[in-house]
Amino acid sequence: MPLKDHGHIKFWSKSTLSTLLLDAGFDNVHFEYVGRISVLAKSMIAVAQRPL
Repeated sequence: MPLKDHGHIKFWSKSTLSTLLLDAGFDNVHFEYVGRISVLAKSMIAVAQRPL
């Protein structure tokens, strides 16, 4: 489990990365995909807003 201490992360999932960003205080988390159509994308970019 990557969210536990000393957890190994090989690839980030949308769920895990969203959880970490929300726990860190970010809002409006969404993802953009790069490389191909969404279903076959090779990369994703997390976009989030930090409240003032």
